[in-house]
Amino acid sequence: MGIVDKAKQAAIAATVTKALDYLEKDPETNIPKIMEMVDKVTPDGWYAGQRNAIRHSIEAKDNWYPSYVSAGCGSTPDILP
Repeated sequence: MGIVDKAKQAAIAATVTKALDYLEKDPETNIPKIMEMVDKVTPDGWYAGQRNAIRHSIEAKDNWYPSYVSAGCGSTPDILP
């Protein structure tokens, strides 16, 4: 593996680590920010349908949203009134 590949891997690892830190800190605030970051770094059209569905779920806070939040904070949120 060349130095350029090692640098790319280090940058990706640092980005993912920082995103996970943000997610653990405040999932509800940072989930939309992380989704924006994912959209910026992924190639156009790459899993566009799936990313659109996730983005819609985050914006609408639909039935999948508690799963995203719980994945970020490591626990299941109270989703019942």
